[in-house]
Amino acid sequence: MAKGFEQKEGLDFQKTFVSIIEWNTIIFVVALTAHFRWRISQMDVKIMFLNHDLKKEVYLMQLEGFIQTRKEHLVSKLNKTLYGLQ
Repeated sequence: MAKGFEQKEGLDFQKTFVSIIEWNTIIFVVALTAHFRWRISQMDVKIMFLNHDLKKEVYLMQLEGFIQTRKEHLVSKLNKTLYGLQ
């Protein structure tokens, strides 16, 4: 999660999630499956996007609470992907 620092303790602090599909897409696929009597399978790949090369340059702001004095203008360049980042 690229901006994990925006999580709130007591609400979503212990959870990691990335939205990658819309409900309309799920409903459409389930309707097609029922209509054509297809079989649905589900799987979770936890490291799908880890260590994948980036196709574009991505820069991250310094995390709130970890900003270096007199270096507030600096950012970090991401060299490898984060989960959910393509």
